[in-house]
Amino acid sequence: MTSSDAARLAAQEAPKLTQCAITVPMLQALRDTMYADVSANGLDLSMTQMRPFLLPVAYQQVEPANLASLFSTLYSTNGVDMLKSDARSRAIELAKLQVDASNLQSLFSALYATSGLDLPKKDAQQQALELVAALELLDLGAFLALAGANATQLKLAYQGFTRMGKSKQDALQAAIPEAVLAGFNGLARRHALDTTPYTAAEFQTHYGGN
Repeated sequence: MTSSDAARLAAQEAPKLTQCAITVPMLQALRDTMYADVSANGLDLSMTQMRPFLLPVAYQQVEPANLASLFSTLYSTNGVDMLKSDARSRAIELAKLQVDASNLQSLFSALYATSGLDLPKKDAQQQALELVAALELLDLGAFLALAGANATQLKLAYQGFTRMGKSKQDALQAAIPEAVLAGFNGLARRHALDTTPYTAAEFQTHYGGN
């Protein structure tokens, strides 16, 4: 997408873009991040691959830097270590949800490290994504990082429950509410997808936490 293409797109979408305070330079910045290669902190998408994502990402007020950070965290061998194609799609999904890359990294590290939960990499990848993205309203775990969950508390609670004799899976599920409570500090309110602000306890009840 050239600068003139971006300008035409902005003109076509002008009413919505204006209402959302999205400018041509903002579109170009997102376009540059999606199109740039990995060595330039981009997602390395082709023009054809990028086009379906550009406007949806812009309308969600995604910051190019956060999108790039999420992709780097997901793709890097020092991060979640996913395939490039999976890292691209997940980065876009998480960026639209305003997930912070540092939360994702902290949770994955807590899940995967031998000093943490010591899950197999595949399981740690899956759990980390489930814990940071509200992709399906199945359980409290899907909102963990979005709720501000504390990765350190998750690890400590998990270790405590395993010492009590719980299986890894049961210990993880039991540790999730503990991490959410720590993330909320017991007082702060966070917004769920229904836009209602909840305390930690209310958040757990709303999404079925035990």
